[in-house]
Amino acid sequence: MKFETVKPATAVAFAPFGWLSVFSGVCYGLIKIESALFQVKELPKHFLIVNLATFFLLIVCTIAAFRLFPEDLFAPVSGRFLASFAVALFLVVRTLRQTGIHFRWFLLRPLFQFNLASFVYQLQQWFMAYFDRVILAFLLPLSSVGVYDLAMKCLLVIDLILIGLNSAFMPRAIEVLSRGATPAERTEINRFYHGLSAASLLVVTLAMVVLPPVVLIFFDFERYGQVLALLPVASVAYLVKPLRLAMAMPFGALRYSRPLPFIYLAVMALKFATMFWLIPYVGLWGALYATIFAACAEIALLYVAIKPQFTFTMNPVKMVAIPLCVGSAILFFEPRVYSAHALLLHAIYLALTVLLLVTVYRKELTELWMRWKNKRLSS
Repeated sequence: MKFETVKPATAVAFAPFGWLSVFSGVCYGLIKIESALFQVKELPKHFLIVNLATFFLLIVCTIAAFRLFPEDLFAPVSGRFLASFAVALFLVVRTLRQTGIHFRWFLLRPLFQFNLASFVYQLQQWFMAYFDRVILAFLLPLSSVGVYDLAMKCLLVIDLILIGLNSAFMPRAIEVLSRGATPAERTEINRFYHGLSAASLLVVTLAMVVLPPVVLIFFDFERYGQVLALLPVASVAYLVKPLRLAMAMPFGALRYSRPLPFIYLAVMALKFATMFWLIPYVGLWGALYATIFAACAEIALLYVAIKPQFTFTMNPVKMVAIPLCVGSAILFFEPRVYSAHALLLHAIYLALTVLLLVTVYRKELTELWMRWKNKRLSS
């Protein structure tokens, strides 16, 4: 079997690269399932160990494969497969020893009914996250697609931090909301998302200062210098991610997933239409603006869909006003300030963010300081 069946212009064989990729996907699926169970069971140490082991094994196996097969596609594909297979095998053996594998057929129908909409929603998210490269390939040179792709991959560290923090708290939020949260528990959920919003502001503005020197270490400035200009604007979408996660959380807690595919279908249409409209005029910037616009539209649609079922009591200053202030400053100044002053400008963003957070979160910071002080005195 060959890729020529799908794309006649290529001569890359499906075996072994395709089969190894498929098996790697199955193994990573098993790892994700076990990681989700660790989250639900509130076992953060197990979750951390499994994911760190997967990460380091991936690095070690890939480097070893490149040593054995330099300048060969077999190296990264086989390295990824070996790492995923080793971790997946360990988790399967561990599960068989502890609990075994049992099927409860009567549970399948309600599970499929609830998860089908969520599954389609997740597929739509994946599609929108990667299909923008395909659209760019039709509208811009491939070199521009490579620059855009590298910029988005550099920002994955922000996404991993925010998703990791949210995943650690999500089981707790779903559990208390599904059984009827008390006022104190509602306050706990709100404070978590306020903290997540503050974390996103700090991580995004700090990344603007730290990432450019790191990019210059590994990549040639003449070929990838445009990445440095894209990073600040591309990171604005992560400023509103905590609000999007907060708006999406009640859908899982209330088992109300039916509207999700329709919401994301509208978001996909808005993003791709905006890309086709803006890219001919402003190039790669159009793709970034479309991503930010789509993220804001998704928040609005999620809010409208869940409002009849769930009442939000979050602080609008912490969740909306501060991210809007910092994001607007980035979008306004980045295209207008010469690149020679970029480091100073990004340091100003960071200082502005710290000033706003200290002002708005002064009560929470005081409580944290007193807790740390009392803990130190007691020890």
